[in-house]
Amino acid sequence: MYYYGLHFVGSDKVPVQVRVHTQKTEIWARSAPNGEWTPWRRLDVIRNADGTLAEQVSEATHAKDADTAGRLRKPALLTFTGDVSGKVSIDGSADVQVSLSVVSVPQLAALESRIAALERSGSYGGDY
Repeated sequence: MYYYGLHFVGSDKVPVQVRVHTQKTEIWARSAPNGEWTPWRRLDVIRNADGTLAEQVSEATHAKDADTAGRLRKPALLTFTGDVSGKVSIDGSADVQVSLSVVSVPQLAALESRIAALERSGSYGGDY
């Protein structure tokens, strides 16, 4: 379970619910002043008088998102197998390059000989 909750009635007789999201470290609350529950609102952020997020909270949220937006949640190791082999680690924070090695392919020598013969004969399909 990720939430802990608390339900109580305040001195003004209005029911209030509070929940704590333990995995995200967030505190939320709602009340029912007129018998209907208001939407859940975070209490662990700074708000303006009109209820919108304060500028420093918005800036911090955008900065945090921008810092992690290009990264993968979990880094990965890409491994190439088959006719080529190689591997590279990637987390999405930067470009990567991987060096690939050609594995022994039995038909490779025959293919290279055929290409060489076609080039010598001039019948390789046209100019490149």
